[in-house]
Amino acid sequence: MHNVSELFSSVSEFIERAEQTGKVDLGIIEPLKELSMTFEQMSSHWLELKHEEQLENTFSLYHTARNCGLVIRRMIQRFEIAPEIGDNPRVADDASQVLPILIDTFSILDEAKSGPIDQSRVQGFDRTRYLRNVARMVDMVPNEVEDLAAIPTETKKKGYKVFSEYITGAVHDH
Repeated sequence: MHNVSELFSSVSEFIERAEQTGKVDLGIIEPLKELSMTFEQMSSHWLELKHEEQLENTFSLYHTARNCGLVIRRMIQRFEIAPEIGDNPRVADDASQVLPILIDTFSILDEAKSGPIDQSRVQGFDRTRYLRNVARMVDMVPNEVEDLAAIPTETKKKGYKVFSEYITGAVHDH
């Protein structure tokens, strides 16, 4: 496995080349798959902190990492079918709008492993909302079934509680 910054650089180079040539090089799929696995490992890291207060504090980080992985998987789907449906180089243009957000979000998640979780908790929800909004505009958000698949029931319940507390707090702050 490559280091994450090399993977992001590789994806960025593939995107730039596709934008310049008007053709997608399917070699982009492999570094995207490795990035997807990286975000899956991060979401597992946050999910493995099972104590109640830890899950409540880390749910937003789990949610953020999971959403990054979902967006990347949708990006992979788009690149795979691009040549068949004539989506060159549009898919590269679309990916170029999402990639910087994924890079920044990775940095936040990586820092959160060794930093204060409370601050990261708010950043996680804000970051996820921003990522999903941009990804939605460029058709890189998974469908609802993919979105909800594979989330353990216990995590969903606690996550909804944490998310509703965040929303309530955000409304009261404004």
